[in-house]
Amino acid sequence: MAKPQFTEDEIASILKEHVDGTSVRDLCRKYPMCDTTFYKWRKEAGLGKKNLEKQALESLKTENEQLKILVEAQAYQISQLEQLTRIGYR
Repeated sequence: MAKPQFTEDEIASILKEHVDGTSVRDLCRKYPMCDTTFYKWRKEAGLGKKNLEKQALESLKTENEQLKILVEAQAYQISQLEQLTRIGYR
């Protein structure tokens, strides 16, 4: 039985490169493989278009939560500054 050319870790890193924005054509040149192999890996890993959109949505949700925390912190600082100016602290 022939040894697989790529290990699971290598396949995962190649798929991650694609998710990060590298085109399939560039990946196939960088790692000697055909595009059908790449698409087969992506299908088996569950990284189809729907999952990529789901990952993007989760990323946006996380970023949104972080921005909400920042807005709350800024609003609190503004209210504290307003209280200080009301009592005449300079």
